[in-house]
Amino acid sequence: AGFDERLLKPDEPGYHFERYFIVDFATGALEPNPAASEADRSRAEYTVRAFGLNAPDRARQRLRACDDLTRPSDPVPREEAAYRFMLDALSG
Repeated sequence: AGFDERLLKPDEPGYHFERYFIVDFATGALEPNPAASEADRSRAEYTVRAFGLNAPDRARQRLRACDDLTRPSDPVPREEAAYRFMLDALSG
């Protein structure tokens, strides 16, 4: 089986996390950005399913990373943090 064009690749030109996804900061789940085009939402949904991005362990890791990024004392430096892109989602 070859590459499916519906899969999102973070290194493709023009890719921006917030174009396709939002993070539910209560659960850590990735959801399609409701403001995205229907095609972009479809690609986001497909990518989440294909890679199991909302598996419970992955959602917990996102929540932990969010805590690391927003901890008032001794936050993890941005360049060392997992899920750095969530800073943009938090501030947006």
